[in-house]
Amino acid sequence: MKYKDAERLARMERSRRAAFALADLAGWDIDLASDIFFAGLGELIYAPQPDTVIVLGPADGRRDKCASYIQQTRSSVLFIEPGKSQLGNSTIYMSLARSAKGQVHWHDELRLWSLGKDDELWLLPDPEGSCADGATFLLGQGPLRQTSDRPWKDQQEHGFGFGCADTLLFNSGGF
Repeated sequence: MKYKDAERLARMERSRRAAFALADLAGWDIDLASDIFFAGLGELIYAPQPDTVIVLGPADGRRDKCASYIQQTRSSVLFIEPGKSQLGNSTIYMSLARSAKGQVHWHDELRLWSLGKDDELWLLPDPEGSCADGATFLLGQGPLRQTSDRPWKDQQEHGFGFGCADTLLFNSGGF
């Protein structure tokens, strides 16, 4: 039992570091005092500039409660959890819930993508996942923006951007 608790705590710490690293890389300010409304979702941080609540850990088991909050606030909710790619590499997986046209839309198996520290940050579907053809989001100072743009030129650059973004996250988060 202690092993599972220690393992869960370690995963939450990696999620926390990834959340702060993502906010740092995206240039988002963090408001730790704004978590009262979303407290039922678990441990979280709030980034006011993109109006996004970042929740530590997987979305599983919290989707209904999350949808209720999103319908009331119109904020986006980004769940962050560490994982391993199918190739066995450490990565960070994200699930995004957002309001559009009066409905809550879920986008799962997202990963950070970038070509470098000074390049744009994107959330793209994991190419090895079941949602590989899913939505793409550009991260910036405003709301997370869904786009049909593809920021890579070819498949080699596509794969490189995931590895580069993982390196940026891990180096910035100190894990």
